[in-house]
Amino acid sequence: ITELSIQASWKFKYLNAQYSNEKNSIMRVYKPYDEDWRITVLTPVNFPHLRSFTFYVGASPEIGKWEPSINFGFRKQWLDVEYLGCIRRMNTPSINIQINNFFSITPDFYLQSVISWQSTGDFGNWHNPRTTSFVNVGLMKMLFDRKLSVGLIFNDIFNGELDYGEIYSGNVYTKSWAKNYRR
Repeated sequence: ITELSIQASWKFKYLNAQYSNEKNSIMRVYKPYDEDWRITVLTPVNFPHLRSFTFYVGASPEIGKWEPSINFGFRKQWLDVEYLGCIRRMNTPSINIQINNFFSITPDFYLQSVISWQSTGDFGNWHNPRTTSFVNVGLMKMLFDRKLSVGLIFNDIFNGELDYGEIYSGNVYTKSWAKNYRR
């Protein structure tokens, strides 16, 4: 793996940028079983290289009893995969935005919320064709001089974090529309 990364932070702000060129990257692809195209097997295969660029920027200020954290991420890859005898470019970038909120009600009680959104994009030979999002909210209580926390958390309250995916590989196209309820 050849990698170049830059990280910077100042006060409550940060930036992270990374370029990666992974040689002999391993991905799962469908291959015919024993030369019979009617039977396929999901097999790990080496790809010559997988190049990607990732960029994250965020801020986590403290404003009285409110501690917001806002993060923006961008990921772009350059990968060609063989699909139905042609080359399919898996180069669609993905954007991620996440907002975390932490409210201090008393020194030992906190209200938290997490709001996250992710765009469509490609990850290896997997394409995410739909945006996903979720909202989590919770109430936390700190105990034993802040060494233990207990809480009541509601995950994905609007049921937006559903897994969609399309895998392109050889002569096989796999579509996954899983409804993984995370509540």
